[in-house]
Amino acid sequence: MSLMSDTQGTPARVWSLVNLLQAHDGELSRDGIKIWIDPFDTDTQGTAIQNTTGAAASLDLVESDRAAGSLRLLAGDLPGTLTGFADWVHAKLVATAPEHGNSVVLEAYAWFVATCAREKGTIWIERESADSLTERIRVDLTSETEQGRFNKTRYPRWRDWIAFLGLGLDLPIPRGQSFYPSAAIRLERETAALRDRFGTGEEIPAETFLNALAQRMPYLDGGDLFRTAATRIRWSPPPRQLSIVISSALRDLDDDRVLELTMHGDARNAFTLHPDPTHKKQAFVAVVLKPGEGGDG
Repeated sequence: MSLMSDTQGTPARVWSLVNLLQAHDGELSRDGIKIWIDPFDTDTQGTAIQNTTGAAASLDLVESDRAAGSLRLLAGDLPGTLTGFADWVHAKLVATAPEHGNSVVLEAYAWFVATCAREKGTIWIERESADSLTERIRVDLTSETEQGRFNKTRYPRWRDWIAFLGLGLDLPIPRGQSFYPSAAIRLERETAALRDRFGTGEEIPAETFLNALAQRMPYLDGGDLFRTAATRIRWSPPPRQLSIVISSALRDLDDDRVLELTMHGDARNAFTLHPDPTHKKQAFVAVVLKPGEGGDG
């Protein structure tokens, strides 16, 4: 069971299943789940419900009681909103062990972040077909002793979960749509915890801020998943040069006054953002967090 193998277990379906169980005091028969989720019996093989249950189980949200023929809700700390649930799932995936099937979700995202950094942009994504792109990911994320952990079949569901977490979006291209990593939404959500840690209105040294961020978003520059991805694609990140993914997210949040990137003269300890001649911020030595609403996850 995993988010990638149970490909019909979409974020919306998992959320619906969790809410259904909560509404029935945390447990419901499988027949009852079928009636509620598929009242018109459109899923005659039960594949979507099985996949949804499998995806939820892989997140430790539910467990089966085979003797009673029921499904039981395990998690008791779930937030009451879909956005909060996305925060909960993100935290769960960040804490997921490498040997778990769900670890590939953020590992694949780290691969995108590192590859965009190596390629100095995102244009390369447009040139890739889904087949060639997923094959590159599969090869780089699979060791010699493993079977494929990523493939074309799993790619659409992976994109759904990444979008749900606030880490990417689909953009139109001449031949259809293409996925692009975009971390601004998730980064803004994570600033709630960073405000709790650092407060607001005071300069936080850039290195301190980025190290804290790498703990919460380990697929970004400096994080464990990012460093592993860089090794897998045989690339060494330049010191104090940030990738396009984190640079774009930081600039977006600076523009939206969620935080401020500050620079003092030509300080040698500055971190350089990915080049963007249209933006006034090109480097920073400190970050100032602005007051804002906290998340509920």
